[in-house]
Amino acid sequence: TSIHSLMSLLLLMMLLTKEPVSLLIQAIEKLAEHVSEVCLSMEKNASNNFINASDIRQFLHRRIPNTLSNAFVARACRIFAEHRCTTHSNAILLPHATMLRIQVIDPFIPPDCYDKYYKFYNDIHKNLDSLLDLQYLSWNIHVKEPLDRFPSLLVNMHQLHKLELESCLTDDILKVLKYCDNLVEINGNRSTLVSQSGLLELCSCKNLRVISLLECPTLKPLIIEQFLYSLTSLTYLLCDDHAGYLRQCKSLDCIKYKLKNLCLVKPDPLAIKCSSIVFPDIEYLKVTNLFSYFENLNVCFKMLKYLIVCEANTIFDRLFSWTDFQLKRLHMIDCQCLVMKDVLSLCPNLRLFNLQRSVISVFSSDANSPLQYLETLVLKDVVFVYYEDSLDDIIKIIFRIVPRLEKFVLGDIKLNDKVIKIDDDLVSILLPYIAKLKEIIFYQSKITEIGFKSIIDSCYMLQHLEIHGVLGKNSLVTINNLMNHKSLKVFLIEPNCESI
Repeated sequence: TSIHSLMSLLLLMMLLTKEPVSLLIQAIEKLAEHVSEVCLSMEKNASNNFINASDIRQFLHRRIPNTLSNAFVARACRIFAEHRCTTHSNAILLPHATMLRIQVIDPFIPPDCYDKYYKFYNDIHKNLDSLLDLQYLSWNIHVKEPLDRFPSLLVNMHQLHKLELESCLTDDILKVLKYCDNLVEINGNRSTLVSQSGLLELCSCKNLRVISLLECPTLKPLIIEQFLYSLTSLTYLLCDDHAGYLRQCKSLDCIKYKLKNLCLVKPDPLAIKCSSIVFPDIEYLKVTNLFSYFENLNVCFKMLKYLIVCEANTIFDRLFSWTDFQLKRLHMIDCQCLVMKDVLSLCPNLRLFNLQRSVISVFSSDANSPLQYLETLVLKDVVFVYYEDSLDDIIKIIFRIVPRLEKFVLGDIKLNDKVIKIDDDLVSILLPYIAKLKEIIFYQSKITEIGFKSIIDSCYMLQHLEIHGVLGKNSLVTINNLMNHKSLKVFLIEPNCESI
């Protein structure tokens, strides 16, 4: 992680100080034996200049021995593109790369930039013929001509493990995936161009373990059933369940004894009306409208370790009774009637608790039942209901509940009806409790260099710090404090325009 951070820092320095490319070249030479991934981001800097992609590419081929280039530097290549940077379409595609991720940050292509996009992706695509060692290919922009060539390319990509074609999956592509002998994961979310017969081609990919077809309108119960019967390695299925697909499958046995991971998105509350379903091996479950979905249903998830609950608006003690105390990771989103003591008593083995856009009641007695194993606590857009308006009290209770906390993520919070700002005052209250944490992330921050300095000075074990929001303008003091920290490996600020 520290190597990647240093690489990113060098790129940033070059952009800000207009140092020559030789600075980056020298750094790569020194680090080449340890670099496992090359992340090259082609973006404009403030003075409308570009990192010369062609120069860097020539350097990689000229200055680094082929053995080193193939084994280390060229192991991966990710290209992030925005319409602001596509006037320079020198795509850096390294031979023997094992990862290629084409990601458009802005999915809405301005009409006047379409030609630039089209040229950019075609330039990249022309070089794909030499990337037959790819293990991970992600392509999420629909440009027709390049996609037409994908089938002929995929036939020869025998090392491919993971394929992401969000919005881009087609029948022609599905027909050739059986030739990708090592394919274990396919993501075709939001693909509207596939037919039912095309989806059934996935049954020929015998090594598939993960299928994600969210918002795919042609996915039907019969197809899901064929997946479950034909793909003996399948352990992870993500699908919309608007029509109660899983209930319509003829045999629930094929689900309950095969899948270890299950995602039910916006299920139909009328879809399941049977008396009992037992999923002995399910480890991952994501559901929305949980209680209406399992109405009048005796459900048992004895091995459940990872649970994501969305839009649960009733008392949820029954929910936790399903898990037999095995639950390790709990995400609760858009839940309005939570009680902290239920979580403490029914989920004693939690390692992660993620609470977002929810309301939870807290009592002083909750501090007497700590979550002894909890390592990660995420609180974003949370309202704490407490009989007093004492911020000190609520913070004290929370941190007594999590005595072994290592990672703390904090966003907008309220105490009763009072908005709690994430500012220097809050940092001063938190310091005694966060001094030994390894990872801290603040969102919607209004922390200035004063609060930042106190975090750096006090949190001596900190390895990862992110601050999203305002940061003071005295950036030189800030950076000097940062450089004096002994254990920090990752530092990210996402400030407003005037912060630096």
